[in-house]
Amino acid sequence: MCVCLAVKALHLELVTDLTKEAFLAAFLRFISRHGKPISQRSKWRSSSSSLQLGSMVLVKEKNQPPLLWQLGRVVKLHPGKDGVNRVADIKTRKGIIQRAFNNICPLPISS
Repeated sequence: MCVCLAVKALHLELVTDLTKEAFLAAFLRFISRHGKPISQRSKWRSSSSSLQLGSMVLVKEKNQPPLLWQLGRVVKLHPGKDGVNRVADIKTRKGIIQRAFNNICPLPISS
């Protein structure tokens, strides 16, 4: 079974058994009929965030409603092995905390 996310189509194909060889043969038949996928996911390929030192942010808390999230300022960025920033140190009224980018909401405020 192959799913096309672009047009939301489903392709079903019968195979003789559940071996690696049968899967590869079915996959190669699918590629020969439909072509190679042209879209490439770019989630972590580049830094899509404009989070910089000094940016004002809200720090998400799972157990708190958004009106109670802490306000803070980014004081340090931590790049991963590939050079993309994924973690930041944030200065809040309770001290400096470290959070991943998926738990930070940048505010559209210029310093």
